[in-house]
Amino acid sequence: MATERKKKRGTELAYLAPFGAYLREIRQRKGLSLADVESLSERSSDPINKGYLSRVENGQQSIAFSKLITLARIYDCPPGALVDRLELDMEAASVEVPEFDSMEACLRWSRQRSNRGEPQHSYAAVRNYRLRSTLDSEKHRLTVTLTTPAIFLGKYEYTEFELKTELSVVDSENSEHLSFLHERLATLFFRRENYIEANRHSSKALELAKDSGSADRIFHAHYAHATGLLQQKKFREAIDELVKAYELSKEFEDSILGGKVLSSLASAYLGQKQFAAARRAITAAQKNFRTNKARASQALLSTFLGQIEFQQGDYRKAEIHYRDSLDLLKGFSRHRFRFFTEIRLLELAVTQGNQAMARAVLRRLKRLRPWFPKEAELERDYGLLETELHARNMLDR
Repeated sequence: MATERKKKRGTELAYLAPFGAYLREIRQRKGLSLADVESLSERSSDPINKGYLSRVENGQQSIAFSKLITLARIYDCPPGALVDRLELDMEAASVEVPEFDSMEACLRWSRQRSNRGEPQHSYAAVRNYRLRSTLDSEKHRLTVTLTTPAIFLGKYEYTEFELKTELSVVDSENSEHLSFLHERLATLFFRRENYIEANRHSSKALELAKDSGSADRIFHAHYAHATGLLQQKKFREAIDELVKAYELSKEFEDSILGGKVLSSLASAYLGQKQFAAARRAITAAQKNFRTNKARASQALLSTFLGQIEFQQGDYRKAEIHYRDSLDLLKGFSRHRFRFFTEIRLLELAVTQGNQAMARAVLRRLKRLRPWFPKEAELERDYGLLETELHARNMLDR
């Protein structure tokens, strides 16, 4: 029992070293010494002793929240960005990932984990390799790569701070890396529904990708732009972009890229109410995801099938598909697809007037909601459905 408690305690504190290293990196970016921080913090309501900060940076001590706020002021960093990073490191503390001999091996493994719906594993692997790397060129690329799982997990303030910091220091001649940066910023702003900024970064990403001549970057720029168009419900334009991305995906060894495009095409056709085309895209994507063991992505396709049946009025089949999706997502307790599917199931319960199902789904959603990224469209759907439940007195009887 004592051994188990000690092991658990060790896991709980495993975040201290990587988070401390991150705080050290921000301090060094600002060109500040430990003594400088101590001096600058003197006027703060909670000053920081240089010995204390040294222990924090070396993973020997956790940092008090009030002192984290002090550091954010000194480093000119949004407090939310530091909290986001702290949460990422705490969530990754219980994740075991291998060590890699090369950055490319690390990135391949990270992509595989992301595609399987395991963003914490992806984050931990890239973060750990970056901490060991001594090459600036690798660090720059890995900084941007870390924002992919961060966005997925809803750590938007950390993502924006890191990407804008990177944008301020990157070589203006490196069009491939700049394209990567603008693509990630576009994805971030699309998630936040800031479409003016998102479209600006998306256009820039595509322009720079073409300048670089990198097929990989051109593909990802088209795909990111198409994803943004989907969020804006510009389905026809999204389909055009996705067709281009799908043709490009055929050139890559990583076959799951084609599956992701097909899945997005299914979503676009669904938005257009082109149900036959959506089913064809889903069938092709299902084959791809089964081959690549991408269970979370298979779950999303089941939800799409449920949406088709729902819109065509076959509520029994819709419920079967939604529950199949939730079964596939077992083990992915914080996956955003799970929240999305539960929302669709709640919509079905409200439409059918099924009080028992509505109450059960709403209880699950209330438990899940604090741990999911706050995406505006899902939040609106959740709020409207809850209001409808009250209006119909389905929660009061």
